[in-house]
Amino acid sequence: MFHIFQYQPLRLITQNSLSSMCLKLMLSRPVAFAQIWKSWFSSHSLLGKKNIILMGPPGAGKTTTGRLVGQKLDCPVIDIDDDVLETTWNMSVSEKLQDVGYEEFLEEEGKALLTVSASGSVISLSGSNPMHAAGMQHIKKNGIVVYLDVPTTVIMNRLKSKGMDRIVGLSPGISLKDILQFRKQFYKRWFDIRVLCGGDVAAEVVAEKVLDAVKRYQDSELETFVSTRSSRSGRSTEEDFHKLYFSDVVTQGLALDGGLFVPERGLPKFTAEEWQGLIEATYIERAQVILERCIHPADIPASKLAEIIETAYGENFSCSKVAPVRHLAGNQFLLELFHGPTASFKDFALQLVPHLFAYCIPRSCNYLILVATSGDTGSAVLDGFSRLHDTDKQRIALVNFFPEDGVSPIQKSQMIACQKENAWSVGVKSDFDFCQTAIKQIFTNSDFTGFLTVEYGTALAAANSINWARLLPQIVYHASAYLDLVHQGIISFGSPVDICIPTGNFGNMLAAFYAKMMGIPIRKCICASNENNVLTDFIRTGVYDLRGRKLISSFSPAVDILKSSNLERYLHLITNENGQLVTQLFNQLENQGHFQLQKDLLGKLQQDLVAGWCSDEDCLAAIHSVYSTTGYILDTHTAVAKVVADQLQDRTCPIIISSTAHYSKFAPAILRALRIAEINQNPLSQLHLLSSYSALPPIHWGLLETLKKTGNGDHQVCAADMSVLMSHIETLIQNHFMKSRPLSTSTVFLVASLFISLLMPGWRPGKRWCWEAGSSGENSTGWECGTEPGWARGTLLSLPLARQKGIPSSICWPRSQPVPWLQGKHLTPSPCADNRGTDVALEEHTLSTTFLSVHRLHPRTISGNRWRLGTKLSPAQWSPEHILKNAVVEFTSLWIHQIHMLIFLPFDDRNHSDKHCACALWKAVLGLPKGAKMSGSPERVSDITLSLLLSAINTRLSPYLVLYTTLASLKW
Repeated sequence: MFHIFQYQPLRLITQNSLSSMCLKLMLSRPVAFAQIWKSWFSSHSLLGKKNIILMGPPGAGKTTTGRLVGQKLDCPVIDIDDDVLETTWNMSVSEKLQDVGYEEFLEEEGKALLTVSASGSVISLSGSNPMHAAGMQHIKKNGIVVYLDVPTTVIMNRLKSKGMDRIVGLSPGISLKDILQFRKQFYKRWFDIRVLCGGDVAAEVVAEKVLDAVKRYQDSELETFVSTRSSRSGRSTEEDFHKLYFSDVVTQGLALDGGLFVPERGLPKFTAEEWQGLIEATYIERAQVILERCIHPADIPASKLAEIIETAYGENFSCSKVAPVRHLAGNQFLLELFHGPTASFKDFALQLVPHLFAYCIPRSCNYLILVATSGDTGSAVLDGFSRLHDTDKQRIALVNFFPEDGVSPIQKSQMIACQKENAWSVGVKSDFDFCQTAIKQIFTNSDFTGFLTVEYGTALAAANSINWARLLPQIVYHASAYLDLVHQGIISFGSPVDICIPTGNFGNMLAAFYAKMMGIPIRKCICASNENNVLTDFIRTGVYDLRGRKLISSFSPAVDILKSSNLERYLHLITNENGQLVTQLFNQLENQGHFQLQKDLLGKLQQDLVAGWCSDEDCLAAIHSVYSTTGYILDTHTAVAKVVADQLQDRTCPIIISSTAHYSKFAPAILRALRIAEINQNPLSQLHLLSSYSALPPIHWGLLETLKKTGNGDHQVCAADMSVLMSHIETLIQNHFMKSRPLSTSTVFLVASLFISLLMPGWRPGKRWCWEAGSSGENSTGWECGTEPGWARGTLLSLPLARQKGIPSSICWPRSQPVPWLQGKHLTPSPCADNRGTDVALEEHTLSTTFLSVHRLHPRTISGNRWRLGTKLSPAQWSPEHILKNAVVEFTSLWIHQIHMLIFLPFDDRNHSDKHCACALWKAVLGLPKGAKMSGSPERVSDITLSLLLSAINTRLSPYLVLYTTLASLKW
């Protein structure tokens, strides 16, 4: 066996921290192996005992780069070809390939790779090593795989110039390009980090990129998010402690202070060489590269992200190019964003985001997605979440609010037809601005969100463009459009383009600006509005004024918006991330209906943005004109952008017009623009009439199929009232997540009684519960008692402590607000006999409602603490009898519903006192005397309790068996 070990001094890992790591790994959802060792790896040197494994096609420069990286790290370097294969075979690789043939060579090469055992080294794989699964699994166990991604044409030129003839798989009838393309699927399977390597990049530069990529992989704690309304200078200790990562912002949606999440360190930058390396790439390949740089692998590993992207942009898009660029006329080009299943640009985000969301949320929670739409979002989000796996659909539901009379008939038909068993559309008798504002208010209503979490085990999340994950896919298609123009020879890389986008909520426009920040040479972003031209006025004057404005219904309903949510992210950027100023501006907008930018900020804004608007008449005239001259039919929103582009472009560079929807969705307006006198009111008949024109693009296949299935579909309609909306939300949660309880109360009681009598002979009805709290301190000793509304504090049931340790704040109560079900109630403290803390006697008359926490580990990081509130108990329920009864109920329905583990306590591996809480819990459950002793340390009791009970969750074992095994494991 081939051995190389690099011994370096390592920190000692205490038994306690090792136990904690094992416990946390057990609690976490399944993640990639690299994610598991990353937390340990990052606390040591760059390399430690792990290997850096360089992978890529032949000619990628793995050998040279490996030697340079080894020199910089002063560690051994292994070249698989030279140091392993040829040494093992006593012949050159080309001779071996010629001797045994292609298939046998791969097997022999894989066997040789299995003999490699190295530590603290840089390993350069052969180009064909990734094709042997067992060999790669072996070599990856002790390392991080770095993929040197070099464009195929560059590789071909390099190989031809070197006259290399030992490429595995090369034979008559099979081209070199085909082989290189075929191998990409194997590279994608194994890599942890991708490093883009252009054609003219020096090996020294590539080596530095590898080191930077490895550092980024380890330093995941730096890629955090902040609110647009947070002040960096005034950040609290709590904010520093409770950092937010990509996984958090995907699920949380809106910040607690009402702001929107943005990356604290900004967006990643691509060099010109890196962008040029993507010119020949497919849309899916471009998306993978860009999103890998925006999403840390600790949140979503590269292999999983690739799987999600391929699912999102696969057969559900009717065009293989996904987002093709088409020449319209002169220097104008259309970016066609309507080839997704629901015929609008929203599909790009909403075919991807549901899978990101499902991966990021904990398995033990139910989530209800709230969406407000002005038209296209509704059907797109319904369709996207309907494509989740069945197991995900059981724990993720969605409600879509839309203005009942503010969308086109076809859009409404789409939303009704796209309703599924876990997704509903609710019409609101108001406009989009009300719907969007209502959702924001619901998210910031801590009483309501906390009530839903505690009462139903359901958290709320957003899928609107306010969600950060919605913006990332939009960045991709703006970048891809520019690269397509370069690939088509329209421009050379570096030449500027303008982009014109019909926008109301500013999300699509913001994504284009983000693409510019990441290195795409966009000169001007042109904002196109209809008669609801508040954005146009703002960009021209710096005054955002809603006073006296009323929303005007137009032929382009998706931009019938007055409050542009994503504008807040842009202002946060140009104010140098001044959260206080952003807060001031938007509070003024909310309270007074207007705000004004300072002159210097207006100057910055006008360097990036220009704006214009058009009337409905001009919109219809543009549709007719373009069809008459080109045979191409624009939808009403694209026509708005076309009119504004004609007004504002200077024709010195190409302009890319975002075609955000298919004209089929707005058939009545299109037929009117085409001068059709009599229009049938049936949407399906309208589409058939449009199809008779044989225009470009053809009628959208997905839309046509959806309308055929609509039939007499129905939907709910509600008044424009916050309380009514909240009532709808609660009812939907009840109907979906709580509709199936497998056992009746009487049956459960009998089972619980039998269970208690068999396993807990020391228990008797009416026995008082004593909880032993831990060490001293304001937030960890006893309770804050009294009749005044406020907090219940303590190790076991402390909201402030839980919030400090990372409970999502959306389900916590601010210190200044009372917890409704603790008002006027007493918690009685009593002295502790063993001086380890405080025993709190919980009697039926002293507590109206309290909480038990369900501990979960966030999928992002091993080192983080994440908590989720569990279930509330009424006074009559606070007894061993009722707790065990409810435990049986919840364990029985666990596999269908939310986990409400009433016998759990919050455990913090860094807080020794919580280990004693585990002992106290089992004493109480077993009815043992207060002074009873348990053999083994509190840590052991805690670990056994958690490991066995949580194993039941993951493996779906019988909870009764697990509880019995747990009790048997504790020797009293």
